Amino acid sequence: MAELISKKYAMALFEIARERGKMEDYLKQLGEIVKVFTEEMKFFEILNNPFIERSEKKELVEKVFKGILDSDVLNFLMLLVEKNRQNLVDEIFREYLALLDEEKNILHVTAITAIPMLEEDKMELSKKLENLTGKKIILQNKVEPDIIGGMIIKIKDKLIDGSIRGRLRNLRNNLLNIQLTDVEV
Repeated sequence: MAELISKKYAMALFEIARERGKMEDYLKQLGEIVKVFTEEMKFFEILNNPFIERSEKKELVEKVFKGILDSDVLNFLMLLVEKNRQNLVDEIFREYLALLDEEKNILHVTAITAIPMLEEDKMELSKKLENLTGKKIILQNKVEPDIIGGMIIKIKDKLIDGSIRGRLRNLRNNLLNIQLTDVEV
């Protein structure tokens, strides 16, 4: 439910940002809000306190963010406080970023390897994935020695497991599923 609500809020702000030509600016400003909420826990606790009037919360938000945020983003934050949705700012930020990436035809990919990838290998993989997907690839290399070798590629919610650990797991499962009738005695 919260994810659906966050998507709707992110889409609303994104549409305004697109109309104003401020998609990147609004992303940065959402990032600033997330940063303040994360670093200033007392402030965030006040905004989430049900015993403090919404009008007081909005006054506090205005004092903290006026002059820092564009008026549209400030009004957006005030709306979140009015609807008691300020706790969704982090998720709204992620949804907004996903919308911006989609708009710019960008795809974030994580390549998990046992050892760090060489720069030329990253570039080669990025080019192959760009040709395959038709999108600009932003590749992140994550090192997990326990995959032994090979690579696991994460694209959104898809996983391509070409690791040795994955191959061994498949081999093990195949061996466990062999029926005795399949084996000649």
